[in-house]
Amino acid sequence: MTVRIAIRVVPGAKRQQFKWKDAKLVCYVTSRPEKGRANKELIEVLATLWKLPRQAITIVSGETSRHKMLEVNTSSTLPHLLMLLSVELDIS
Repeated sequence: MTVRIAIRVVPGAKRQQFKWKDAKLVCYVTSRPEKGRANKELIEVLATLWKLPRQAITIVSGETSRHKMLEVNTSSTLPHLLMLLSVELDIS
């Protein structure tokens, strides 16, 4: 099963953090957006927290933008993946 996630990356943060805002996952990464370092950190962190191989997470659009679309090859659902990141869904 493939899950697509709209994501906004905030590079250069003091610490890694995840939030759910406006139907997007917002990821704060410590790396600067130079030579793909922030993208690499994003994929490594998500793969570790989701216990997936890095190859299971692909940036399908937004490689050089803060707004990205990720494709995750997993049997998990989006709410389960967000739970693993300790992100609360605010669906009100």
